[in-house]
Amino acid sequence: GTLMQYFALCPRKCWLVLRGVTMEHTHDRVAEGKELHDAAYRRRAAGTVEMLMGGCKVDHYAPATTLVHETKLTDKVERAHVLQVQYYLYTLRKHGIACAGGQIDYPKLHSSHSVS
Repeated sequence: GTLMQYFALCPRKCWLVLRGVTMEHTHDRVAEGKELHDAAYRRRAAGTVEMLMGGCKVDHYAPATTLVHETKLTDKVERAHVLQVQYYLYTLRKHGIACAGGQIDYPKLHSSHSVS
């Protein structure tokens, strides 16, 4: 999923990450995004699960609604976010997990975007 996002943003970045060349873990925005994810997960924890499947790490899957939720800091690269969630939906469905769709949540912007 993240590789799909990287490819949409910059194919060279995707190529580098596939070969183990990364520096993002030291970036302040990555730390801020992780904090936002953790806070969103605490608020949404009841009835949702974080999933790791087929190389994908889905932020939140709600079995009751069969929705995949992805939490993002900003909508600046929304096209890449949509591709990431679409890849998650594809992978989960391929493994037999029901998915009605996805939703990208932007807590700081108080908005969300539906993905099918």
